[in-house]
Amino acid sequence: MTDRTDGYEVVVRPRIGITTTPSSHISATLDLPRPIASLDVGYVDAVVIAGGAPVLLPTVRADRAADTTRDLDALVLSGGGDIEPSRYGAEPAPETDGVDPERDEFELAALAAAEEQGLPVLAVCRGMQLLNVARGGTLIQHVPDVTHTEHRDVEHWNVSANPVTVVADTRLHELCGGTHLTVNSLHHQAVDRVGSGLRITAVDEDDIIEAIEPTDDAPILGVQWHPELIIHEPEHEALFVWLVNQACARSDLLDAALTGRDDQ
Repeated sequence: MTDRTDGYEVVVRPRIGITTTPSSHISATLDLPRPIASLDVGYVDAVVIAGGAPVLLPTVRADRAADTTRDLDALVLSGGGDIEPSRYGAEPAPETDGVDPERDEFELAALAAAEEQGLPVLAVCRGMQLLNVARGGTLIQHVPDVTHTEHRDVEHWNVSANPVTVVADTRLHELCGGTHLTVNSLHHQAVDRVGSGLRITAVDEDDIIEAIEPTDDAPILGVQWHPELIIHEPEHEALFVWLVNQACARSDLLDAALTGRDDQ
């Protein structure tokens, strides 16, 4: 996006909100555990490389989610712990961990607000699972229960080693430039029943769902892998470039609408 001030053209980077993981650490000054909002720097780097301005979003009360997203141009739902199984009608499996009901509640509200406001959304790993649950879908709580293939390959966190097949004539297919893609794999849960208004856009060799997107033209992408950790590969950088470009297009349209309103 560009703006003009006193004859100078100023580049304005779109504001890309990124959800964070609530946790705590021991304060060096107080020697007490203090709450923090943590995020892998890979998300920040990926947004900056794509031309956006990252804005870190701490977990707040769900009734304030719309205020949190109102000044953004796009939203990234980041990875993290498991979603509370009761949100998709299941009892917790023994392997389900890292559940944070307050984060679930905030991010579901933030996603709803983003969709209402027309914000582009990139949902990564847990974020894709949250998108699916928000649309009434369900999750596989522990992938090793349904396949022997390793899906939490932490030794290769920054390597594309897991082949997936991309469905033709989808937004993901257009961005990645083909039906064959390799990704990293750091998850132990996955999408099971796909939510309303969503479609599968990629699967791995075990038919585990690796990507989803809306069946309409809503600017939303969900991927099960972590593209921010393999941003050096063009097909994964393309996901963040798409998000930033969508944010710019939306902002330009809003500017045009407001200008037209002022001229009346």
